[in-house]
Amino acid sequence: MLNCGSGLRPTKLLGLFALTVASLVACGPDPVDPKSPEQILLDHAIEALWGQVDPASVQSLRTRSVMVEKNDGFSSTFELETLLASNGRYRESRLWRDFGLEEVFASSGEKSWYLVDGTLVADVAEEEKGPGRDQAWLFEISKLAGLKDGKRFQLEHEGPQELEDGTKVQRLRVKDRERGDLDLALDIAESDWLVHRVVLDDRRDKHSFSLLLEDYRPVAGIQFAHGIISRLDGKPFARQTMQVIEVNPKLTAADFEPPAADQEAVVLDKDSIGGSFAWSRLEDDEVAAGLPALKEWIAAHGFEVAGPLVVLGNLSEAGVGEVDGARLALAIKRPDPETRAALPADEAFGLIDLAPRPALCLTVVGPEALEAGRKRLEEAAKAKGLAARTAVIEVFYARDGRIRQLQVPVD
Repeated sequence: MLNCGSGLRPTKLLGLFALTVASLVACGPDPVDPKSPEQILLDHAIEALWGQVDPASVQSLRTRSVMVEKNDGFSSTFELETLLASNGRYRESRLWRDFGLEEVFASSGEKSWYLVDGTLVADVAEEEKGPGRDQAWLFEISKLAGLKDGKRFQLEHEGPQELEDGTKVQRLRVKDRERGDLDLALDIAESDWLVHRVVLDDRRDKHSFSLLLEDYRPVAGIQFAHGIISRLDGKPFARQTMQVIEVNPKLTAADFEPPAADQEAVVLDKDSIGGSFAWSRLEDDEVAAGLPALKEWIAAHGFEVAGPLVVLGNLSEAGVGEVDGARLALAIKRPDPETRAALPADEAFGLIDLAPRPALCLTVVGPEALEAGRKRLEEAAKAKGLAARTAVIEVFYARDGRIRQLQVPVD
């Protein structure tokens, strides 16, 4: 069992000395040679991570965590559950804590699927397949032992680096010959030989994504980071705090398979979305056209976006709020009373607080499904003996309107 806070042990000092000497050799050994700086560094990292545990013994993983996203004027909190298994299987459930909205993305290794509040999105766009594919790939990479496959992985020791907090690290560059679209760098601390930073360069979207790993603790004899700080292109993106890590949970193929493609979308009986919203008048359903001006107004008044994009119907008729006519709205962090009182009167923009109330909800895919979705909700309300309000709240999962949830308040 490793004690990450114990400092350098004699064996670690010898390892660091060997690594330094190997790095100074003008024409060093081939990276796959056991005496190369790449292999010396990799061996230390494997030992620090796994201790006495055989890496091949870990075939699956379940984690539960809380993630706080805070970037580019947006902040919100999510509860995450991830399932990882061999053969590229991955599943992520993401619950928006303040709004009760859930998204599930999964890959069975051969096909990917996306579930939005119980409704299957059958046609997963190519860009939406990346997260599962990349996560499964990172899961295998994170075991480290597989990197000793010289036919698949090209390793390069890039020498010493330094983290923002001054931690001294040695960088190991990893290139996967099967994944030419991604470059990976592992920054391994000289103090404990654990990976403290991962830098992923994505050639597809020309983005750089980094993970700062901290608060290592042993689980089943393996060292796991319980705190993860992520950055996108150098800017703060999210902070993730692990709550549960389960090694080798009993997972089945069904955990990664989608519902039947012909399964009818689920009508949910839950509360409608609530909280504080900044709104602008919506003309001719031009959501995309109206969004920049709304975001500019929000930034100008120092508000912080904290939730999804929505379209509010004539809520004054529904008894839900004081909005007359359709409005485009973004959930924001609740402003203090003084800030709210100081807002000048404006016919084009404003704030509204919505109290969640009983609603029937249905996620629809594609703009052509909107009217059919409304009709189905009305029928569902009638079947339940409920009176459906005419106003509809539309919660957007995709800003282009392809995926949105209809929420019909009921009495």
